Formats: sequence, structure tokens, C-alpha cells
Amino acid sequence: MALFALLVLVLLGFVGLSIDGGYYFASSRAVSIAADTAARAAAVDVRLAQSSGQASYFSRATSEGLAIGQRNLASANLTGISLTIQYNNLAFAGPASGGWYTSTPGLSTQTVRAIATGTYRTLFLGAVGIPSLDIQRLGQGAPLSPIITLPRAMPVAVCTLTTGLTPNGPWTVWDKGNVLPDCVVLGGWHGLVNLDNHPNPICSDYYNWLGPPPSGPLPVDGTNLQLESQSCDQFGSPYAQPLQGTTQIIPEVSTLAGLLGAQVVGCRVVTVTQVTGSRVFVTPQGGRIGCGVVQIN
Repeated sequence: MALFALLVLVLLGFVGLSIDGGYYFASSRAVSIAADTAARAAAVDVRLAQSSGQASYFSRATSEGLAIGQRNLASANLTGISLTIQYNNLAFAGPASGGWYTSTPGLSTQTVRAIATGTYRTLFLGAVGIPSLDIQRLGQGAPLSPIITLPRAMPVAVCTLTTGLTPNGPWTVWDKGNVLPDCVVLGGWHGLVNLDNHPNPICSDYYNWLGPPPSGPLPVDGTNLQLESQSCDQFGSPYAQPLQGTTQIIPEVSTLAGLLGAQVVGCRVVTVTQVTGSRVFVTPQGGRIGCGVVQIN
């Protein structure tokens, strides 16, 4: 009888590992998906607010993110469920970074994360002293925290004719003294783009968007951007000089219509390879991407 009792405990342990392990894995996956979709939903609303100027998207970012995340958590066999959405004004802010906040995001928001937690109540492992299992990630006592970055654009663009002729670069994206080669633009264009189509932009607007770090809103694919006819003589030096050697995002536009406006066909991740007082050169990192949010972990 004593041997049987010991074997029953061992058997319960193996059954618990098999069944509870499977349920725990499924619940953990549900928490992961919930946090990921919540962060993405909130990040999309923030980006829409920044690109469209409609502040209503800011106010509903958290509520929509929470609603989508909770929808995914509903199927998880968990108790003590918690879901939080946080924002940061630093680009690529990590879990250990300071400055996370839960208040309404704004124009300065650059990173969004969602934190989801839950406790799995075991079915069989309780018999061997394991009544519950907490779901946590990142190894810092913090639960899973998918991080979504909201990248900003430099206020310069590359045209599709240039990317077609020299797909590997380097590309001249700003030329103080001359109009850009390979780009069909009526009236000339030195490379600057009016990222929010401000009715009367001045050079200081472009300098402010440039930063550094760049703070211009990402345009929306398929929309039209105004091409700036001004050269803004100080754009390269001193304003763009600190960005040399960094990786940035610029829009790619189609200028085939030959007008002052151009259609956004996507975005390009580029390295700013050289900045002089009269020119800014970049080299592409991969092909064309959509102008949207980017998950970094």
C-alpha cells in the first residue's frame, strides 16, 4: 500500500506535467498574443493622431488597445488577469528605460508597450504542491511586454526614379545648390518634403522636424506630400550634421506627375552616410516598406 501511494504521487506528477504543462503553454501564448495586439492597436491610434492631426485618436488609444487585448485574454484559463498600456517619449525605449506613463499619449509619444499578467490554476500539479503558476516574461519580474516603436521621418524624400536607377544607393536626398537628379518635378526640388502639408512652411519647420532626433510625422501610404521648393540653406550644416552615421526613415515618393506634389509609395530605412554644407547622402537598408509601426521585440 505504501509503495502504491508513492507511485500514485509520481503518476499524478507526470499527468500534471503533461496536462497542466499543455494548458500553461496555451495560456502563456494567449497572454503573449493579448499583449502584442493591445500594443499594436494603441500604437496605430497614436500614429493616426500624429499623422492626421485628429486628437480623438490619442484619447481612444488606450481604451481600444485594452479592448482588443482583453478579447484575446478571454479565452485564456487564467485568474488575476491584468492588462496595462504604457507610453514613452523615447524612441526604442526598452523595459528598463525610465519615462513610461499611462496618461493620454501625444505628439511626443514614440514608443508603446502593453503589459499582460495572469495566474494559471493547475488541475493536477496541486496534488504535488504546485497550486498555481504565474505567467511572466523578460526575466526582470516583469510580465510580457511587447514594445512597438512609432518611428519618425526625416523631412526629406527619395523619388521612385532614383530608387529604380540606383537601387543600392547612395542617394542624394538634399542638395542646397541644385535640384535633385532623376526626379521629375515642376519648378525644381532640393529634397525637402512638407510632412504634414502645412499651408505656409518656413525653413525652421524643416529644421525642427529634422531634430535631431527627427520628429516629423510619418506620412500615410497613398497620400500626397507637398515638395518644398525652398532649399533651406542650413539644412545640411549644422542641422543634419549630428545624424551622420545614424539609421533613419524617409518617405519614398512618386514624382512622375511632374507637379509640386508627390504620392507616397512607401518608406525607406536608410543610413545617413555623409552630410556636408550643401548635400545629404543616404544609403538604403533593404527594400521599400510601408510607412507604419515597427515591432522591435
